[in-house]
This record gives sequence, C-alpha cells and structure tokens, in this order.
Amino acid sequence: MALSKLRAFVGRTLQRLVGTDIPLDKVLFGSQGGGRTTNQWAYDMDDPALPSLPIARWPHVLLLEDHQRLGDAVFDDAHFFDTAYFRNAWRCIEAYHHFTWCRNREQIREAARWFVARFRDEHVIEAGDTRAATSHPGAPVIVRRVRDSDYLQACDGHHRLAIAYARGQKTIRGHINPWPRVHTPAQQYLLEVDRHRGRRQCLQPVIECPEVSGWPVMRRCVDRLGMMRACLDTSGLGGENGRTFLDVECGFGWFVREMASLGYDATGIESNRPCCEIGWHVYGLSRDQLRRACAAELLRTESRVYDVTACLGVLQHYLVNFRPVTAQQMLALLDQRTRQVLFFETVEAHETWAGETFSRWTPEYVAQWVREHSNFTKVTALGRDEDNRPPFAGRFGRTLFACTRD
Repeated sequence: MALSKLRAFVGRTLQRLVGTDIPLDKVLFGSQGGGRTTNQWAYDMDDPALPSLPIARWPHVLLLEDHQRLGDAVFDDAHFFDTAYFRNAWRCIEAYHHFTWCRNREQIREAARWFVARFRDEHVIEAGDTRAATSHPGAPVIVRRVRDSDYLQACDGHHRLAIAYARGQKTIRGHINPWPRVHTPAQQYLLEVDRHRGRRQCLQPVIECPEVSGWPVMRRCVDRLGMMRACLDTSGLGGENGRTFLDVECGFGWFVREMASLGYDATGIESNRPCCEIGWHVYGLSRDQLRRACAAELLRTESRVYDVTACLGVLQHYLVNFRPVTAQQMLALLDQRTRQVLFFETVEAHETWAGETFSRWTPEYVAQWVREHSNFTKVTALGRDEDNRPPFAGRFGRTLFACTRD
C-alpha cells in the first residue's frame, strides 16, 4: 500500500514538472475570478451551469467562430456587445471589477481584438504584455480534475485552450492539478436531490452537463413524452393554439421544457430546491415556468385551470402519508385544475420497492381507483415506461394513463 502511494506521488510530481497532453474535448469552463474557486465564481456570476460548459460552447471559442464568419465586423457595436465573449467579460467586471486587465467595455473589445490576432498569429505576445491574456507567454495551461467524472476544469489558460481548440488541435500540453478534485455545482445539486439520497444519478436527463454523462438516469422521459404527444395529437390538443400545461411535482422540469418547445404555455411545480436549481440553471427555465412551492397548497389556493396536466410518479408519496394531504384529496385537486386531460402514473405492485401498501396496485386497480376518486370517467392506458432496466431493474415499468371526462 505504501509503495503504491509513493508511486502515485512520484507520478503526480513528474507530471506537474513536465506536463501532460490534455484532451481538449474533456475540458470544462473554469474560474476567471482571480484566485476564487470555480464554484464560488459561478455563484458570483449567478450562473451555476458555467462550470459544466464544454469547450465547444465557451464564449472564447464562439468569438473565434464569429470572427471566422464575419471578419472584423464582429467588433462593431451592433454585434460585439451582444457576443457571449463580451457578456461573460462584463459579468466578471460586475462581480469582481475586472476581466483579465479590463475594467470597461472598450478594454474588453481591445482584449478581444488581441485575442483574435493571437489566434491568427498576427501578433507575437511578449513578456509583460497582458492585453490578450493574464499569463505570460509560454506558460502552461492548468486544469483540475472534476470529481466522479473523466472531465477536467480549466484553472488558467482559457484563451490558449480556446485557440488550440479553434485551430483543430485535439490536445494541448499543460498541467493537471491532482488535488483537490471538485464537484461542479450541477453535480452538487444532483447529489442533494431528495430522491437521489446522495447517489450519483439523475432523476431526469441532464445532457447539458457532460460531467454527469456517466451517471445513470432514473427516468428516461422521452418514452412517456412520446405517448403523451400521440394522445394529444389524436385528441386535437396540440400546443400550437397556446394551450396550457401543468406538471405537478415536476422534478427538474424536463416535461415543462419539452412541452414549452411544442408550443404549450407550460408550468411546473416542484418543492425540492436542488431540483429547481437544475431546472433554472441547467434547463434554462424561468421562475415563472418552474415554481418552487408545495404542490398541494398551490393547487388548493390558486384557481387557474390547465388544458393538460401531468402527475407522474408522485401520488404514492401521498398514499404513505409523506405529504400534507391524502392521495384522494390530491387527486381531487388535480381533477379541479384539469380542463381536458390528466396524464397519470404511480407505483405498481410489480416493483420491488412497492411493499404491502401497493400489493393491489395493478394497472387495472390504478384505473379503477382514479375513476372512483375523481370525475374522470375514462382512464386509458397508453403504455409502459422503459425505465425497468439496470441499475433500476425491478423498479418502474409503470403504466401511463390518460384521464379524461366524457
């Protein structure tokens, strides 16, 4: 054991001395806050999703791509002050009063010109000239490993990394700080989600964050969305006419975002703060679209009625008294707030975690229970989800119902 630790220490020391080839497609955005941790910088910038940004979407890379497309017109007022590069720099100035050496808008534009010139090899940057970057010429880029991931986080050398990537390089020589490995804010939010219980997993897809691409996804979502869309299209309830949609206890808000993209005026209610943080910062939902609140209380106090509602994998919590109202009362509230169709699913008897409470809850029993405790007269089974697979084998495989009235 001691020998292996010594070898690892020697290996890390040599790597720091001589450097290593860093794969550019594995580098995520990192702090530009002058000594602040990346996570603190992201919170100060009011954008916790920044440390999850892959290099292809960095503001620096996008500026170089814009210049290749537009030439020097990219620096015109009409374009430059709307670029991601300027917005990122200006947010740094608002938070820390500087971006590299820049203190105002015109200095940001000058730094951008030097950055582009450096990319095009039009200027040789000499020692002490900081107009294009903060590090001296020839300094190695520095990255840090992201915890529970094979991705890296940029610590120093954002402009050099962007230039190398824009030139088509696959790697760049630099140093990997071995310690500390850090979680990104997105990873931290996921670990704090109640339903995850500290496990490395995602309740709904989070494809925007590469560092969690290896984490298992509990609910695929696309399967149920397909069933919902087919049902709505058949019923003539598509979103093109501005129909309203509500997802009750919506998790990260995956269905809210997708239904909004289909034209619905979509809203979600979620009580868990980390879930909301992911919806707001990673999915890009507004706080009007994703509302943090107790679902039962909001449904009881507000009078708005929605064309389409969804309650997916939630009601079982009300059945075992984890919530402030009974399952029957919750279903009644959903009934009152639904104008056309409620999409509904819950735990079924075949699931390994169902227990005695749900031993009778077959699809037939679920449909009967909904009819008995609501004004929905037609409860149609649309199909089963595809989530009953490793590492969640024995769970899920639930029936999605469309609940309507004659």
